[in-house]
Amino acid sequence: MEYPGTKFTKPWRLAMLAIFIAAFFIISPLLVLYTSGYRYDFKNGIIQEIGAISVDVLPKNASVFLNEIKIPDKMPIRLKNVSPGKYKIKISADGFYDWEKEVSVENKQTIYIKEIKLIKKSTPEKIVDGQVNQLSLSTDKKYLIYQKINDKNQEFYLRDLNNNKDSLIFFGDKNKKYQIDWFENANLASISATDNSQIMVMDVNNPEQSWDLTKEEKNKITKWQWSNAYEGEIYYSTKNQLTVINIFTKQKTTLGKNNFLDWWVNNREIWSIQHSTSTNQSIVVKNSFGSGQNFLILNDANNDGTQSGWNFVKINGNQILLKKSNQSEMLLAYQGDQYNFYGEKFLNSPYNNWWIMWTPWEITTYSQGEEPFLLNRSGEKLNKVVVLDEYNTLGLIWQNKMTVLFPYYFVNHTLINQPINDAASDSENRVLYFSGKINDRAGLWKKNY
Repeated sequence: MEYPGTKFTKPWRLAMLAIFIAAFFIISPLLVLYTSGYRYDFKNGIIQEIGAISVDVLPKNASVFLNEIKIPDKMPIRLKNVSPGKYKIKISADGFYDWEKEVSVENKQTIYIKEIKLIKKSTPEKIVDGQVNQLSLSTDKKYLIYQKINDKNQEFYLRDLNNNKDSLIFFGDKNKKYQIDWFENANLASISATDNSQIMVMDVNNPEQSWDLTKEEKNKITKWQWSNAYEGEIYYSTKNQLTVINIFTKQKTTLGKNNFLDWWVNNREIWSIQHSTSTNQSIVVKNSFGSGQNFLILNDANNDGTQSGWNFVKINGNQILLKKSNQSEMLLAYQGDQYNFYGEKFLNSPYNNWWIMWTPWEITTYSQGEEPFLLNRSGEKLNKVVVLDEYNTLGLIWQNKMTVLFPYYFVNHTLINQPINDAASDSENRVLYFSGKINDRAGLWKKNY
């Protein structure tokens, strides 16, 4: 029934119904495609999936640019509906170095830029005059030991970073090489000649009580190591025996005969490398003065029948790192797996127990449960690696400069465009200490980053 004079007659109503039904069947699939991550590319006339970019870095007031176009949003930023393709991302903040990377967005993929702290721009401040070579920070970052060289000898100073007071703590022979080591869990330090002819140990809270370990042992010390389990314990070996000494009481305990190719103490447990004459192999033995469990067999003979020799670099749990003597080769073993790669020096990051091994030309890293990973290769000469923050941003000391590497993104930039001798970082307070010349002024420098 239709009312007299109505214009919305039955044919019109049927036509409208047909339109709404048609619209439903057209729009509904489009809505489903949209919510599923599809967009219509009007330029190319095709339907394609889209991705997203998520950025959350420090400082929070940093600006993000996508293909040179500034994103007005504040951190954290999530850019949805990003068409697949390559994009240049730049993150900038006043007083900081820019962070730039080209990313490829793919279908239904979100690119995450996170766990990054931009590096602050600052002018280095010289805190000590003169030719400074080595330096090393204490575990709690309150003390710094540094080495100065003059015509007559080598001088080692202890710097209290709270009051910037320097104390001369050791004279070294100008013809010897020395290294500085710290006990992991307390402010106990050592300055030792690389030939072990001098091993000076000290409690930096009472530096006047320092003493030479070599004077406590009449036989030549072949190797020594700070304990990682008990404060004040040092393990050392002579040709015939292995001993532990307490640096506070000077009480010595003989552990047993030293018939090892090499040894390592881990939580008071002695690991060793022992040679089998019957098989011409070396065996890594866990708990050598206890149950003596065979952990790893090494076939380390050279072609002429002599032993090429492996030495311990690091043990953590059942993960061991070895280095071949006089060669740029390392071996990582855990859970029955073995990996060989190029390596000369080692750094254990305090963050996520990340291992970093390097030669002058390559950097290899390792995280527990994963295979070693070749992080970087360069034709420049790499001298040292330092960890700059809790995200494992790395400072790389090259022959003529120092650069910053964000290892999870392979982004880098120059931090110091001058040759430097050595560096150490206070990653919590973001302070870099380094030695070298800035504008021909030699000294020990401090730089906030």
